[in-house]
Amino acid sequence: MLIEKNDSTATIVCCRKDIIFPDWCEEFLMAVASFVLSATVLYWNYPQVLNSHGFRFFGIQFGVSDSNDAFVATWKAMFDGKYPYYETSFLGNPISPMPGALLIALPFYVLGWTALQNIVWLVILWMAMGRHFRDYRLASVMMLTVMGMCPNLVYTVLQAGDYMTNSIYVLVASLFFLRAIQRRQSSKWLLFGAAAALGLALSSRANYFLLLPVLFFVVVWLRGFWSAAKHLAVVLAILALVTLPFYLYDPAHFSPLHTTGKMDLGGRFPHAAEVVFFSGCLLASALGFFQRGFRSLESVCARMFVVQEFAVLSGFILASLASRRPALDYAHFALLSMFFGVFAFGAGLFRRALVPSAVHL
Repeated sequence: MLIEKNDSTATIVCCRKDIIFPDWCEEFLMAVASFVLSATVLYWNYPQVLNSHGFRFFGIQFGVSDSNDAFVATWKAMFDGKYPYYETSFLGNPISPMPGALLIALPFYVLGWTALQNIVWLVILWMAMGRHFRDYRLASVMMLTVMGMCPNLVYTVLQAGDYMTNSIYVLVASLFFLRAIQRRQSSKWLLFGAAAALGLALSSRANYFLLLPVLFFVVVWLRGFWSAAKHLAVVLAILALVTLPFYLYDPAHFSPLHTTGKMDLGGRFPHAAEVVFFSGCLLASALGFFQRGFRSLESVCARMFVVQEFAVLSGFILASLASRRPALDYAHFALLSMFFGVFAFGAGLFRRALVPSAVHL
């Protein structure tokens, strides 16, 4: 118990004994456990959720995602000694996750739980935010609000889509890397491990390459140019080590890069993907350079969020021009950056409403 005194009153602030898992986290953990149980029962009893039939809910027909099937097909092929990117999903689509995403999904494939990896990463994100903000109640409210107010997120979880999962582990790896850079007493092995984890995570989707300029300038402000060059070289080396063997084996069939052609929209906008990528790199470099020093992890995530949304907005505009109507289905790609925005802005929105109540004597 901590007692603070001022001129007129004495304020008693009760402190929890268990800082890591306070009592008020029980409701959130129960909610997560219920969600995991519900999802498991749904997958077990209604396998059509994950196959070509989709499912109906309150008379609404929901489509089907082949993301989970992509992981199963690629790892099955690799264990059979085949090149994974020769495979297609049951919808006939090429495999879009990059090698980093496949490696991160490996433990879940071995356990037979690839469809539930997004649930696990939601819990990991909650723990990371609670630890960073030193307030698990704040993290709980942020997570529950996002799950309650974003039907697309719940739909993605039910369909075992991996966009949300990609966003979470790239965010967590970025935070781990930047926290290690911040601490001057961090060991070389910790810095190497953080850089390696970030390189692996960035190898999940090509759009996350746009984050590298922002991260580079953040490290420049924290530790100087040569230190930034050294640490980002490790990130790039791991990224290349994970990705290049799959690409060089058969560049023509490395399907994750084929998905960038979605912005070309059947040849209507030639080289649109390249223009958007290089424009995004310029934007990321400007946001990193003009930050003029390190403010907070939240400010860094805000910049990374803006860069990602630039790519999504560019695709939305091009698709809308091609179809002559708002291409609202393109908003689904915002899941790739959503949790960067949640981390950057969520705490500021909810913290004032969650100030611990005081008992005045």
